[in-house]
Amino acid sequence: MTRDWAGSRVFLNAVAPGLTLTNMTRPMLSDPALVDVINASTPRAVSQPGKAEDLAEAIVAIASLRSGYVVGQVLHVDGGTHAILQPEIY
Repeated sequence: MTRDWAGSRVFLNAVAPGLTLTNMTRPMLSDPALVDVINASTPRAVSQPGKAEDLAEAIVAIASLRSGYVVGQVLHVDGGTHAILQPEIY
C-alpha cells in the first residue's frame, strides 16, 4: 500500500501504542494486583505506563511534513516493550 501511494506524496505510517494511561485503563491501573500481573508479563524499559500526550506527540511527529522521508514505518510508543521482546531487529 505504501508503494502505491508514495508517488502521490501520501505516506502511510502507523503508531503502535503500548500500555497507556487513559480514562479506560485508569481503573485497571488502580488495582495493585493487576498492575503486578501486567508488570510481570509485559517488559518495559520505562516502568510507568505511557500518557495520551506521548502518543499524540508521536502522531504529530510522523504526520508532520518534516517527516516526508519516513514512509511505511510502525512507530512503537510502548516504553521499550517492542525493543525488549524483539531484540534481534535492534
